[in-house]
Amino acid sequence: MNLKTRWPDECLQEEIYKLLLAEQQTPVYDSVPRDAALPYGALEEIEIDKGGDKTAAIYDVSQKIVFYSEYAGKTELNTIVNTVSGILSCVYIDLSAHRFKIISWDVNHKLAGHVEDYGYQQELTFTAKIQDLGGV
Repeated sequence: MNLKTRWPDECLQEEIYKLLLAEQQTPVYDSVPRDAALPYGALEEIEIDKGGDKTAAIYDVSQKIVFYSEYAGKTELNTIVNTVSGILSCVYIDLSAHRFKIISWDVNHKLAGHVEDYGYQQELTFTAKIQDLGGV
């Protein structure tokens, strides 16, 4: 069997968005509206490396999710990011409707900092190993 290359980014981002929308209160956007109220999160860079062979496509995926706040301190974002980290590290994201399967996943990186003239931000990196089950 020879698999065509399909990338899992669109379906993974869609399912992360739906999961975070259902399981926590902070809005998360793919494209942030101009009038979005803080705090919010945004799906940012995604990096995908293809591995496996001609019969099994396995992808190593890193999805950055950045949360922004104008709160003058770190408490608000720490609370939001801890909640989101718990959700993303414990809940299985089902990609079977897209003919992909997550083999392993975790939240393995957090970066926090001040954004000049803006407020604070914290970045999470969700990583996953995803197998292409074959599809159209």
